[in-house]
Formats: sequence, structure tokens, C-alpha cells
Amino acid sequence: MKNIFSKLVIGLFIISFFSGCAIVDLRSSQIPGSDLSSINRLYVVHFEPDRRNLQDVIRDELIEMGFQADSGSESRIPNDIDAIVTYEDRWFWDLANYMIQLNIEIRNPKTNYPIAIGESIRTSMARKNPDEMAREVLESIFKSKP
Repeated sequence: MKNIFSKLVIGLFIISFFSGCAIVDLRSSQIPGSDLSSINRLYVVHFEPDRRNLQDVIRDELIEMGFQADSGSESRIPNDIDAIVTYEDRWFWDLANYMIQLNIEIRNPKTNYPIAIGESIRTSMARKNPDEMAREVLESIFKSKP
């Protein structure tokens, strides 16, 4: 009887430990009336607190997806772009440092108003590296419909 009880307790502990650690939330939306299909040239603005150069990761993912993209500081935004890309990253420590959240916004270059947004949240057991998270957010944004 004691053996069955201890196995049950251990089993419940394992189930509760792993079930609470794997959250994945990927979502995106497009502002009604906006058209992402005409966007080809993008500029990724460096998020000042970022010390991991994620602007370059996002730029590389955009290029990989077939867009023309560049990245850098806000003061270097070119005049001939179709959209500005901004982002915000959040990191968490759980035996290792990992990105728990990535928010990306596609903005109108004339008004700086967001026209599409995307977000990925991945907890410890579902973590991905930054380039995979950037790719999944960008794919979600450019596949979203208003």
C-alpha cells in the first residue's frame, strides 16, 4: 500500500511539474484597412535595451523570407522604405537565460503608426532560440489578415 501511494505521489509531482512549464502563445493581427502585400523594403530599428543585436536577427529572417531589409538605429531610418519594424524582447532565467517573449510591430514609415503586430511567448519547456522565435512571429504577421 505504501509503495502504491509513493508511486502515485511521484507521478503526480512529475505531471504537475511538466504540465505547468510548457506554454506557447503565438498571435498576430493586422490593422483593418492596412495592406501588407505592398511591403517589400523594411528597416528594423534597434531596441535600445537590447544587448543581443536582435535587430540583425530579425533583419536576417526578413531577408530569408524574401524581403529587402536593413537594420540599425532610429536615426538611420532611410526615406525609401515601405515599413519600419520595431521589437521588444523579454528574457528569463530558468537554469539558463532564454527569451520568453518577443513582440514585433510593423509600422507605417510616414506616421510611425503600427499596421501589424505579432507576439510569441514561450516558457522554459517550449523555448526556442531567438531566430526561430523571430521567424515564427514574422510568418504569423505576414500571413495574418485584417
